[in-house]
Amino acid sequence: MRGRRARLRFSFLILLVLLSTFLATTVAPAASVSGSTPRRVNLRPVTGSVATSWNTASIFWFGRATSAGDSSNDYVDVRVAYDSQAFYVVATVVDYYLWYDPNGTSDPRTYDAFALYLDRNGDHAASPQTDDYVFVSGFRFWPSTNDVRWHRQARGTGSGWDETWQPSPAWTDAIGDRFYKSGPNDNSDLDAGWATTLTIPWATLGLNGPPSAGTTWGLGAVLYNRNDLPPSGTVPPEIWPETFSSTSPASWGDLAFDPPSYQPAPASIEGTTVIRRGLNGTVTDAYVGGGGTCSGGIYGGGDTPHPTDGLFVQNESDISDFPCFSKSYLQFDLSAIPPGKEIISASLLIYQFGGSNPSQAQPSWIQLFAVTDSWDENTLTWTNAPLAAENLSGAWSDPITSFPGWPGVPVTWDASKLVADAYARGKPANLVLYSADTAYDSGKYFVSSDAGDWDAAGRPTLTVVWGEPNAAILPRIWLPAIFNARS
Repeated sequence: MRGRRARLRFSFLILLVLLSTFLATTVAPAASVSGSTPRRVNLRPVTGSVATSWNTASIFWFGRATSAGDSSNDYVDVRVAYDSQAFYVVATVVDYYLWYDPNGTSDPRTYDAFALYLDRNGDHAASPQTDDYVFVSGFRFWPSTNDVRWHRQARGTGSGWDETWQPSPAWTDAIGDRFYKSGPNDNSDLDAGWATTLTIPWATLGLNGPPSAGTTWGLGAVLYNRNDLPPSGTVPPEIWPETFSSTSPASWGDLAFDPPSYQPAPASIEGTTVIRRGLNGTVTDAYVGGGGTCSGGIYGGGDTPHPTDGLFVQNESDISDFPCFSKSYLQFDLSAIPPGKEIISASLLIYQFGGSNPSQAQPSWIQLFAVTDSWDENTLTWTNAPLAAENLSGAWSDPITSFPGWPGVPVTWDASKLVADAYARGKPANLVLYSADTAYDSGKYFVSSDAGDWDAAGRPTLTVVWGEPNAAILPRIWLPAIFNARS
């Protein structure tokens, strides 16, 4: 199925440029979220061109996008990347009513805008320090190129934010949008959304280059929304993580630059446990979004559970195709692994049986994310699905141009850290699959645990290698002979 919708006016850009000027209104933390945990985004440096690497960028998401007559909320995918020159962000926003100040004289946070918060030292202080920054990019229909009138920025002072801060060099943004008929600042029909690309040179943050491998910063994000001409149409901001407060970096998530890969503690391999529905332990799975029929999002289906239909992953940069976007959630019971063991390695195997428009499709880098909040496959939807706790690995999924026979083509992810963390907590291995794809026709279709008993081997499978932790070797202490003498 080809993920396309009406292409009426397309000024939706995913560009990279360099930025300039302003920030911070106070955003209070959300009401406490049951079971919520700290959020973390892991980054690897881009080795080639950032402009051609967004489909493999690290991604996180937050917000709501319902299709049941409620257009008062919005949703965002946030792609992040870095190289030797700068830190880059693309925020792709589902927004049904686009509003901005055409004169650029208003604070952009009173209209549609995206704000990025960075804690450069990763110290998660109780109040904004001089190593804390915020950058606000406001939506505008014109000009779509960098324009400081729709920027805000600030730097911490130790007790609050200095919105007069003027960085050198400047940061830049670029804006794109997607709508169907009337366009922004007109509620006679629904819009699709907008995007902003932020480029923040390292020097803007007082650095000579990127952080060293293993460095962790603090990270927060806010999505501002307006759905009508002021003073009407104000919508409460969406925030990431759920605990976020603009006045408290301690409430932000983590941003890890080139973190080390998972390394188990020394252990002797004792056994391998294969977990699959009907074979060993309980497995549940479901997808959210449009699936293979593009039935999600703005035109219906986004609030519909899909517990038994297969698994689907799709994303792209054209937000008007949001009805096709899909994520897949899986949960594996780990109780068959004996207690007190070391997780040496784990791999997730899922069979791919098809995808969108194979003649045009590109390979997809599908990312595996840990999930630590609970969900139910019978009620899971795009709107209520839990956020990712951490992105951990990825695997390439190629277009299938001719069916290879059931159950399809195997795709394997490294799930070692995911399983080790879940096992240490005494919880199931809980995960979501999603991509940062930018191209059209990116959908990839997989066999779910609901495959019939006649081909149960095609169901998602988690293989865990475990062992006995090596006993600590205590140093020998040689005592003088006098202590061995008989009395």
